Amino acid sequence: EIYGKLDKTIGGSDGLTGTVGAKASYRYERFIFSADVSGTWADDKHMEAYFGVTATQSASSGLPQYDAKAGVKRVDVKASVTYMLTDNWMVTGAAGAGFLMGDAKDSPIVKKDVQPFGMLGLAYRF
Repeated sequence: EIYGKLDKTIGGSDGLTGTVGAKASYRYERFIFSADVSGTWADDKHMEAYFGVTATQSASSGLPQYDAKAGVKRVDVKASVTYMLTDNWMVTGAAGAGFLMGDAKDSPIVKKDVQPFGMLGLAYRF
């Protein structure tokens, strides 16, 4: 499957992000194996709100002033396994990493540009 989404923040940064990605799944007996890769673009407002350092913030923090511009914010890769306990109940485990890119990666507030994640969930399908 190929997907895309737009997210608009109302209030706060008032920023806009867009994500495009691709996901492949394979079912084997009671298991579903999936792999997903996506990229997220962010506008100037979003990037500045999350990764920029204003003159005031620089003066109080000691970090250099930084103007984060629009561009590719991050690339994510994820793998998951779902086990169908019954026809309705399932348990899913997922792991992956997000890789900050461009101005997000270069921001002085970023300590690590690789952001690993994991998830374990229980779901009921109606």
